Amino acid sequence: MFRFLKIKKFIKNINPKYTVRFSNYWSSAWWEDTVWVPINRKKELEGDKEYLDFIEDRYHFRPNTYIISLLHEIGHLETETEDLSNKRAIKYYALEYAFNDYAITKEEYYNQYFQIEAEILATDWAVNYYKNNSEIINKLIKDLKLGGNA
Repeated sequence: MFRFLKIKKFIKNINPKYTVRFSNYWSSAWWEDTVWVPINRKKELEGDKEYLDFIEDRYHFRPNTYIISLLHEIGHLETETEDLSNKRAIKYYALEYAFNDYAITKEEYYNQYFQIEAEILATDWAVNYYKNNSEIINKLIKDLKLGGNA
C-alpha cells in the first residue's frame, strides 16, 4: 500500500487528473488519463532489457528500469493523440505479423517498435523528465527501495 501511495503521489504531482491502477504489466490509456503500473517491481518484464539497451544507445545513459518504464507510460498520457495511436496500432500489427512469420528477429522487432512515433515521443518525454528532475527521481528510487536498475 505504501508503494502505491508513493507512486500515485508522484504521478499526481505531474498531473492531478491522472489515474493510477496496479496491474501485472505496464500500460496507459491516454484517452482516459490512466496508467497501469506493475505490482511486482523486482520482476523483469519482457522487453525490459531491450528497452534499456535502446535508451542507452539513443540517449547515452542507463536509467532505473522501473522508473523509466513508469515515466514512459506517463509520457504516453503527455504526448499521445488519436492519430499517433492509430498509426502505432497499424505499425504494431505489421511488426507482430513479421515477427510471428519469422521475417524479423526479436531484436529487430523491439528496435522497430521502440521507434514508432508514439513510442519515441513517450520515451523522449520520459528521458527528459528523468534527466531534468534528478532529485525527484532519486528520492522516488530511494522511497520505493529500487536500488540499482530494478
